[in-house]
Amino acid sequence: MGDKTLKPYIIKNFISFFFVLTLLSCSTYRYSGRKNLYTSFYIGNNGSQYFIKPLSFKGSTSQTMELDLTFRVKKFILDNDSVTLNYTVTSLTPVKQTDSIAIISPTERFVIHENFNRLFIKKSKKGNHSRFSVTTNLKPLSDLFQEANWTIVVFSPQGTITLQTPKKTAKKLFSLNNNLFELIRE
Repeated sequence: MGDKTLKPYIIKNFISFFFVLTLLSCSTYRYSGRKNLYTSFYIGNNGSQYFIKPLSFKGSTSQTMELDLTFRVKKFILDNDSVTLNYTVTSLTPVKQTDSIAIISPTERFVIHENFNRLFIKKSKKGNHSRFSVTTNLKPLSDLFQEANWTIVVFSPQGTITLQTPKKTAKKLFSLNNNLFELIRE
């Protein structure tokens, strides 16, 4: 009699276990990278998608920039791979348009001239927040990660904003290079 009441319980648990296992195997794989600086998603035959969480840069007293990156890589970074660069500039004067951005390291210089899309402008107690997005070539941008000391210059009709890399961000750039870009660079 004990075996007959135990059998349905075992079968039910066995089916539940395989159902959960099947659901988990069908979902995408997500990995949060070293110190949660980036997240990667496995996207099947298209490789992996990476999201680099916002990096902070500081300018003069009231000028800052938050910069994040999203890109896809099959195995290694190729010459034609692209990256979406999203950034928010905070300043006393609103940045209504971006003409170009120069990202400069001690050994590399990358200038972006593509079409910048303004996502929003809003005002707060800290200043004006202007959010932009641009898609550009990943390869030269990934090479910049070999150096952890960047200067970013934003050119706009409202003026030029020059931002430097704080020590905390420099450590993040170094870590991203060692734990991500060195692995996917050919």
